Amino acid sequence: MAKFFRACDERQKLLYTTFLQSGTRDEELSYLERTDLHWNGGSPYLDINEKPQFGWIPKWYQLRRIFIPTELYEKLDACRSLPRIVSSPWMFPTASGKRNRKIKRMHAAGMEGTEEEDR
Repeated sequence: MAKFFRACDERQKLLYTTFLQSGTRDEELSYLERTDLHWNGGSPYLDINEKPQFGWIPKWYQLRRIFIPTELYEKLDACRSLPRIVSSPWMFPTASGKRNRKIKRMHAAGMEGTEEEDR
């Protein structure tokens, strides 16, 4: 994993850290909007909910709240105020501000690390 993260830019590191620390599915992260990030006073979380305006419903209609570490919340919160993000509803948009359809899990892209690589 360490070798993989060294090859990532900051945006990619945040994307894959969100995968690892939240347990979101590929499409859930692809459809994650800036407004889905919340802090309820004690625990930060992501809201995974349907997006009927885009014709998307979570797997098995499973609407859920995913609690995330405070450090991840702070990074995502800082990221969503970047100019590229502000002009798009998506948390991880493409360079043109559209929904990123190429989000893949590290293992699906053949990026899984080994213990040797982590050293």
